[in-house]
Amino acid sequence: MEYEKQGDSGLYTRDYFDSLLVETRYIDSGEPDTSFAIYGKKFTSPIMVSMPANLEDVHKTDVIETAREAEKAGVLCWIGTEEKEKLSEISATGVAAIKIIRPYADNKVVFSQIEQAQKCGALAVGIDLSCGLGKEEASKSMEEIREFVSAASVPFIVKGILSKKDAYKCAMAGVGGIVMSAHDSLLRYTVSPFMSLPDVLKAVDVRIPVFVDCEIRSGLDVFKALASGATAVFMKRVFAESPGANGTKDFFEKISNMNNELKSFMAQTGCHNLLHMDKTVLWQI
Repeated sequence: MEYEKQGDSGLYTRDYFDSLLVETRYIDSGEPDTSFAIYGKKFTSPIMVSMPANLEDVHKTDVIETAREAEKAGVLCWIGTEEKEKLSEISATGVAAIKIIRPYADNKVVFSQIEQAQKCGALAVGIDLSCGLGKEEASKSMEEIREFVSAASVPFIVKGILSKKDAYKCAMAGVGGIVMSAHDSLLRYTVSPFMSLPDVLKAVDVRIPVFVDCEIRSGLDVFKALASGATAVFMKRVFAESPGANGTKDFFEKISNMNNELKSFMAQTGCHNLLHMDKTVLWQI
């Protein structure tokens, strides 16, 4: 069993989360505000969702309906669909979404998808460097990222950042935000996004938003990530389970429950809003 644990990033991340205890602060505490503003849009929660491109195939759940429920819940939606028509339909609902592009080897495809996302009204657009890098994909240089940033009229985001070196290069390239995450196939072996968060924050010097995609399972996990300096977090597991009797509404009920738990911990630690999260309330054992 010990051998199976070696190199398993998910288990180490869970251990790290659980090693952080919370210091309560009740005096002068008040009703906390979990509203989250990014790229000129306000959301009711810093818990975001990333809709997989195969959501309809896996859960027989309509992507458009899911996007509408995200809008009702006040949740920021990240979309990986490659279908232009689907992206246009989502945009037509008025849902604020961020479009993430695969790192195509042919940059003409990347530029084309940046333009497409902008025409569809995407709140921001980005590239996922942590993709499998198959035959159609390739790693990107700092200069290429600069070119993508220049081509985008909306904030350009880089996903798949785990090191302070890559984070610094992104900041120097002028990106509008980074997502700390790893490709699913590498999760057992990579550095945990949450554990490397302090170094990445120092590297970007609070110049750009830093979103974290890791083993978030509860409102307490969300609180610990935000108190550690994350701008917002992903609830990736919400789509890992099939929806209940209420369909896609169940996904967002889970997020609502987690947000209420987040509020509870903010109230108990004197954190009035997301701009005044205090990392000194966390003690590591």
